[in-house]
Amino acid sequence: MIQFTEVQFGYSRTKNVFRNLSFTISPGHIYGLLGKNGAGKTTMLKLISGLVFPHGGTIRCAGLNPGNREPEWLAGMFLVPEIFSLPDMSANEFGRIYGAFYPHFSQSQFVTNLSGWNVDPGKNCKKLSLGEKQKVIIAFALATGVNYLFLDEPVAHMDILSKTFFRKMLAEAFDDDRLIMLSTHMVRDLDSLIDHVLILDEGSMVVDGSLDEIDNRLSFGRANTVIPKDKILWSSDEAYAGSVITENLSGIPGKVDMELLFQAAIQSPHIFDAVLTRK
Repeated sequence: MIQFTEVQFGYSRTKNVFRNLSFTISPGHIYGLLGKNGAGKTTMLKLISGLVFPHGGTIRCAGLNPGNREPEWLAGMFLVPEIFSLPDMSANEFGRIYGAFYPHFSQSQFVTNLSGWNVDPGKNCKKLSLGEKQKVIIAFALATGVNYLFLDEPVAHMDILSKTFFRKMLAEAFDDDRLIMLSTHMVRDLDSLIDHVLILDEGSMVVDGSLDEIDNRLSFGRANTVIPKDKILWSSDEAYAGSVITENLSGIPGKVDMELLFQAAIQSPHIFDAVLTRK
């Protein structure tokens, strides 16, 4: 379990990224972390990884303080950052050397992951394209066997076929003991994997809910004459002629439109307070 309790953090004394940020997430879920540029998604992942330290409040990851950088936590989690570099060696060597830091690392799984992407494990990492480098670090991350896996913009440099194989690998790697978090702007590429959504805005968690709960409480669609205006919780324009979110009064689950959900959360977060928190 990962728990933030009234966490405060900023990169300068005059600008806070987080003020009293509190939330709890647990293994057994694939979380989608959404937010505008600068909302604090990458900062949150750095706090979890112990790369930066809160100025106030507490963070507990599997019962440990990540800021202490204890071996038990570092060996049990892996962060794939958006910006990274690989050493001057082949992927095979990279796996053999760095895999030793992870008790459950599988070199054969690493090579299998690379083969699925047609990346040569014998080629020097420095000579790979940006997309191939991203595949190496993700293939390695999935081969570590860690229970806490965080990926920042994991499909940013992938083509359509590569994204398909990524989704397949992630689905196969997931189990009830694992917590996986995907921080992304490319939500349509990953929405089939995500079962719980977190949306950050202005230093706060404006949405924290399972897709099942959102499915049961809200409906996503296009405005039409059948929908009374007073039943529309959010509309993409004032004329109610665009996309809309309404309360799901039928009780029949539909499909969550993650892009609409994100737009509404940023523009009108109060609608989620009114509907999603209702028991």
